[in-house]
Amino acid sequence: MKFLIIIAGLFTSSLLGSAAEKVIHVFVALCDNKTQGIQPVGATIGDGDKPDANLYWGCSDGIQRYFTKNGLWKKLETHKPQAENVDSPILRRIIFQHKRTGSILVADAYQGKHMKTCTTNYLNSSYGSYKAVIESKVLKRKLHIGAQADLTAFIGHNGLMDSAVEVTLVETPPKLDTMTLCCIADSYFIPPF
Repeated sequence: MKFLIIIAGLFTSSLLGSAAEKVIHVFVALCDNKTQGIQPVGATIGDGDKPDANLYWGCSDGIQRYFTKNGLWKKLETHKPQAENVDSPILRRIIFQHKRTGSILVADAYQGKHMKTCTTNYLNSSYGSYKAVIESKVLKRKLHIGAQADLTAFIGHNGLMDSAVEVTLVETPPKLDTMTLCCIADSYFIPPF
C-alpha cells in the first residue's frame, strides 16, 4: 500500500503549482471480499461495510489513516452520508485541508457492494457528467466536487476487470487532472480516458 505515499506526493506537487486553492476528490471503493472479484484478503480488512478497518480506508496505508497521520494535512470533518440517506452508496466522507496551500481533499468511501457506482462516478467526473456540491460546516461554504474538482483519484479494486460501466459524456468535458490507483489500471482505464 505504499501507493499512498506516492499519491500524497502527487497531490502535494499538484497543489504547489498555483497559489489558488485546489479541490481534490478521491473516490475510494472499499475492499469487499463478498461482492468484488478480488483475491480474498483478511475478513476484517475485506469487509466493505466497515470503513474504519478497511484495506483502502482504515488500514495503516488506507486513505483515512494515512492523511489523518500526515503532518501536511488537517482533518476538518467527517460525514456519514448513508446514515443520513440510506440510498447513498457512500459510507464515509472525510474533508482534509492542506496546511500550507489551503487546498481541500474530499475522500469518499463507497460501500464495497457499490464499487460499480464508485467507478462510474469517478469516470463520469472526467467525462463531465458527475458533479456534486457538498457543504463544509467547518469552512462554512459549499465545495464543488466530481467534474468540478481540480484533481480526481480512484483507489480500490479495479472494477472494470469485473464488469463494464456506462459513462455519460457532456458536450464540453472538464479540464481536470486524474489518477487511478488499482490493479492493471493502464489496461482498463486508458481506453475510457
